[in-house]
Formats: sequence, structure tokens, C-alpha cells
Amino acid sequence: MRTTSLVKAKARLSDIVEQAASSGRATIISRRGKPAAAVVPVDVALRAMGKGVPRARMTPAEIDAMLDGLAQSGDQSGKALKDLYDGRSRLDGSGSEGA
Repeated sequence: MRTTSLVKAKARLSDIVEQAASSGRATIISRRGKPAAAVVPVDVALRAMGKGVPRARMTPAEIDAMLDGLAQSGDQSGKALKDLYDGRSRLDGSGSEGA
């Protein structure tokens, strides 16, 4: 773990974040010579807050549970699934606009 001043952190924030994300390196940022904040990998911060680490994809069981929940919600028109699909399509660029 390294320590840097707030002035230096402002100038190198992109590098500090990249090092935390790619190599897990934590950086303490000091203000007036005293530790004020830290840049740490997301999984470290989530564990410190008592939360789980996010996954990139849902498991098949989670997908089944989500679909069961939608079916039980009474959305017979499929609007919730279409909204879900359209939102994902906008994010990944595949698009279903006009469908």
C-alpha cells in the first residue's frame, strides 16, 4: 500500500484507479499530512461494507428465479421482459428498437 498527497492524487487519479482495478494496489490519500481517503479495489470496499462481490453474469438459477418472479407478478403482456431486453440491448449495442 502506498500513500500520496491529495495534490499528487488529483494529478494521477487515472493511474491510481487503474492500479487498484488491475493489480489490486491500494493507495492512501493524505490531506495536510494525515490519511483522508483510500482508493482500493471494488471487492475490498464491498467486503469492508459487508456486501458481496458483484458478478458479471447471472447464474442459470438466478435467471430462473427472476423469470418465475416476473411470471408471478402478473405481467402477462411480457412488458417487463421486453423492457429488460430493450435495456440490455441499448447497453450492448445490439438494439431491438423498432421491433
